[in-house]
Amino acid sequence: MCETETVMSGTSNAPSPVINQPDVALIFEGGGMRNSYTAPVVVELLARNLNFGKVYGISAGSSHTVNYLVRDAARARASFVELVQYPRFGGWGSFLRGTGYFNGPYLYEELIETAPPGDPMRFDWDTFRANPADLHIEAMDWDTGETVAWTKADMTRARDVGLWCAPRPPCPFSCRPPPLPAAPTWTAAWATVGAFC
Repeated sequence: MCETETVMSGTSNAPSPVINQPDVALIFEGGGMRNSYTAPVVVELLARNLNFGKVYGISAGSSHTVNYLVRDAARARASFVELVQYPRFGGWGSFLRGTGYFNGPYLYEELIETAPPGDPMRFDWDTFRANPADLHIEAMDWDTGETVAWTKADMTRARDVGLWCAPRPPCPFSCRPPPLPAAPTWTAAWATVGAFC
């Protein structure tokens, strides 16, 4: 049975999970659209009410981390399955407009704040903020090679969540890197293997 407590914040009466896996960290690896294969893991973890106290993500795993903390199985699936069918997902038109082959500004900056009710990509900010688990996502500074990390404390609005989860690929044409408060970043996975275009 699901152990929850009701949290009244904003417009949501979302249940806040009780951490029942306090001594285990949940880590989601990256992999771009290959994470469509691991999205069912997020769905199953939520279905089994496994609530980890520390949740980490790298690259595309950052999206899994956020979807896990927002407790939204439909969004976890849609992020890597249905989203590719959205008309503004990307393609050559997006590329020619300067937003990259994958329309990053739409996918990670706009959609997280504007998805209409009923859309599986709708983001429940209140549930995300109320989740007591620690969040930790990372990228790598491409000038220094240092790791850049973000936590929930760095995310003061839904758009921040999207910006911090946005892909930072090694091939600049595939997705425009989002603006960040510090130096440009790549995902740590790409920077680690030294991938270049």
